[in-house]
This record gives sequence, structure tokens and C-alpha cells, in this order.
Amino acid sequence: MLLDLPQELQVEILSRLDAVSLMFCTMTCRVLNSILKRSSILLYTIQLHFDGLKDSGAPTTKSYSECIEELLRRRQTRLSLDLATHTIHNMKYACDSYELVGDVLASTDCAILELLRLPTFEKHGRTLESISPGRRILAFTMDLAQDVIGMLQEDPNSPTAPANDSCIYLIHIQTLSTNVKHPLAQHGPIRFTVRHNLLNSFYCISMEIMRNTLVLYFWSEALPELMIPGVLVWNWQTSEIILDSADSLTPSLPSPEFEFVLLDPAFCVVTSRYGSGSFRLYGLGDSPAVHLATLHLPPLTEGTEMIKFLGYASPVESAPAAYAPFMINDDDRLHVFTIVYDNSGWDSTVEGGVNLFIHQRIFMRYAFEGASRDVLWDEWGPMNTKMTYPNVIEWDSVTG
Repeated sequence: MLLDLPQELQVEILSRLDAVSLMFCTMTCRVLNSILKRSSILLYTIQLHFDGLKDSGAPTTKSYSECIEELLRRRQTRLSLDLATHTIHNMKYACDSYELVGDVLASTDCAILELLRLPTFEKHGRTLESISPGRRILAFTMDLAQDVIGMLQEDPNSPTAPANDSCIYLIHIQTLSTNVKHPLAQHGPIRFTVRHNLLNSFYCISMEIMRNTLVLYFWSEALPELMIPGVLVWNWQTSEIILDSADSLTPSLPSPEFEFVLLDPAFCVVTSRYGSGSFRLYGLGDSPAVHLATLHLPPLTEGTEMIKFLGYASPVESAPAAYAPFMINDDDRLHVFTIVYDNSGWDSTVEGGVNLFIHQRIFMRYAFEGASRDVLWDEWGPMNTKMTYPNVIEWDSVTG
């Protein structure tokens, strides 16, 4: 029996459990509850879970108690945003593109990339670094752990409008530290072509790096009245194209707007505003992409339509920072979607917003089932999602 064993063995056995199981153990009896409260390794496991983190496995001389203290300081810093002793504004220009990864805020005015290292728990100021890539940056994405940044640029040799209705682009894979070609990038810049209108312009662009996967999601203005969505996925180390939505997703891409979410290098989610809205899960292991499941949102009442469907999830860290005993747990990513409704059929123009929170494991559960299927809201949503209402609306007034 567990309670008859020496305490060292009890802790060793309990340390093999995850945080949720440990919490259940504390509710079974006073002895287990007492063991957990006195064990720093068990408390550390639970505290990591509360913040969606995991032990990095990086060599460290810190004890579990010291790691817990650092974790609690991290949590308090994030909650209070107490940066009064540091410089808050240190930008020299209007920021056209920015990204926050780890403790580095990167921003660009399309010419200069500025890296701003945010204060950690030690009391020191920010270190400001600037690099000039020597090219106009349309968009960028980065991974601190791999010292890599991908920067999108129009090919200077691309034919200009009106001679051509398409434009050639380059993605330069550089190091963040020295701004040279990344040693893991086997070839030169990634080169691709996008069809545009006479202005040769993107309506919107978004980039993401996840381990060895690079994603470009965009809307292209082919005609003033026509927006063409596109998703391109590469292995940035080999420059191999993994997914071109023009080949495999375009017939099923929703319109007029959708959000592309990379769950991991093998799976993605595409949002849809058709009908009441849905999440479409695809596998990226084969070409074309394989449809795995469609998760439907609640049905709408007559006269109500979805006018916005936006999503966000924290960046995935490929490795822990050298100084961090813990890192973000990819399996505990929380996806946040903002949905805005126009209930013009009910009143003149009444807009209602909903924030929908979905855990990574919910998407992955349906992704791993392997068979293409439609899943109605009542089958998956009520028990697996959380909603908040930033705007004052009645959910019953927009859903049936």
C-alpha cells in the first residue's frame, strides 16, 4: 500500500503523475495532501501546470524550491505588469509590424528591425539592439531558441505592374544574433510567386515559424472586388514546399475571410464563416492536405451573421532559453478566437462579441481520430470550450 512505504518512495511514485492527477490525490486523504504540501518537486509540477509550462530539462543548479520562487515571480510580473523602474517607450518610429516571442519584442518600420529585450525578474534595464537587413521588410517571424528570423521581401528583380499580374517574393532565413544566412538553411532565400492586382500589394500578411516549419498566410488583391486567400508552408531548412493552398486547400478554403492556425508541424486549423461558423482540421503530412474533421459552432438565428472570426495562440518554443528552468508546454497551448456577430435582422445594427477559448488537446483529439467527420456543437463545444463576452450581448439572441 502506498501509505505504508517510506516517504521518499511515496514522493518518487507521486512524481511520475501529472499535475491533474496530483491534485486529485490531494483530495483522497490527509496523508497524501500533507506529502504534497511538503514536497517541492510535487508542488513545482502543479505550479508549472497552472501557467501552462513544463520543466525545460535544461541543466540547472537551482533547487525545486528556487524554481518555484522564480515561477511565482514570473507569474506576478505578468499579472501586475510592474515595469515602472524600466523604460517603457523606446521606439524611434511608428511600428508597422511587430512580434513578441519569449522576452524579446521585435518591431519594424519596413526598413529597420529593432529588437527590444524586455526586463526579466532581475532588476536591470532593457537592452536595445537594432539591425538593418538592407531590404524592405513586408513581414517577419522569429524563433529565439533557434536564433532564426524569416523576413519577407519583394524580389527586386520581379517584373513590375502593369507588365505582369503577379509578383515574385523572397523569404530570407537569417540569424537573429548576427543577421547572416542561417547555418541550417541549406539554400538561399525561399522564392515564390503571388498573383496581385496592378498595385502588386498584399491585403494582409501573417508569418509563423514552428520548429522547422515556416508558414505564410495572406490575402492577395487580385482585383478590387476580389480577395484571394493563400497559405504556403515550407520546411525552412530545406526550402521544400509542404503545402500550397492553391493546390490542395483552395477549393475548400472558406470565403470571404478565414484564419489559419498551425497546431503543430503536422496539423492545422482553418476557420470558416460559412453558416454558423466552424473549425476545419487538416493533416499536413501528405499533399494535398487531408481533411480530418469539421467542428461546428452553435447555429445562428435568422438575420444573424458572423462578421469577424479572428484567432491567436502563443508561439511555440523549439527549445528552452538557456537561463530558464521551465518553458511553455506546447500541449497546453490555449487558442483564443474572437467572434463578432451582426444581428441586423434583430435590430438596426447590433454587434455582439464573443471570446472563445479552446485548449490545444481538444483540436488534437479530433485530429488524431484520423477519419473525416462533421461534429456538431452540442457534441464537442459545451464541455470543451469557455466563452467570455467582452461586449454586452445575450448569447441566446444570436444562437438558436
